[in-house]
Amino acid sequence: MIHCSPLSMLIHRNKRILGLMPGPWVDGGCYKGEFIRICKDLFPDRKIYGFEPIPKRAQQLGKAFKNMGVQIHEKALGARDTTRALHILKANPYSSLLPPLPELTCALGERGTEAEQIEVQQVRLDRVLDGPPGLLKLDVQGSEAAALSGSAGFIMQIHGIILELSHTLRYKGQAPADRLESRLRKLGFFCVDRVSHKKMPARGDVWDALFVSKRITGNTRSEIAL
Repeated sequence: MIHCSPLSMLIHRNKRILGLMPGPWVDGGCYKGEFIRICKDLFPDRKIYGFEPIPKRAQQLGKAFKNMGVQIHEKALGARDTTRALHILKANPYSSLLPPLPELTCALGERGTEAEQIEVQQVRLDRVLDGPPGLLKLDVQGSEAAALSGSAGFIMQIHGIILELSHTLRYKGQAPADRLESRLRKLGFFCVDRVSHKKMPARGDVWDALFVSKRITGNTRSEIAL
């Protein structure tokens, strides 16, 4: 059965395009491993590198995907190799390297407040991997721009990028959606599909988007038949 989450919808209805992207793939911000599970179901031979900085989550993922061609790194992705404070919110999926803004608390209520901070290791993706991934998925709660910067060493060879985008800024230092999309266009990526989170509480202006490299697929969107 196909799950109805925005990410699942995006992957399933673009599986033909994704199937053309070579491995390995990268899951930046695994949380409970939804992206890995969906992709392993559709593309069982793809090797996947997962990055999840919350220790308990990373350990659970390592056990869940053992011997499945999945390698979990207990690290956060960013623009440089360093140690960072991770802001753990009561609504755990919204935990971030960036401090939450009042907009997040307003949207989530008490669940949008910080429960604790933990120290985590942050790494540049282009220093962890030996070569570019075919597909890079980032769901890093406001740190997308920094994670893309940390992939600069081989981003021109990446075939596709999946990003969670938002017009409303919910974290201090978060880049807005239009700035991220403009940056990707300058790098030669164009958006082929997006799925809104509007049916999910407090996430009406959030969506998952798939960007594909023009260098891989050609110069116009019409060259891809969805």
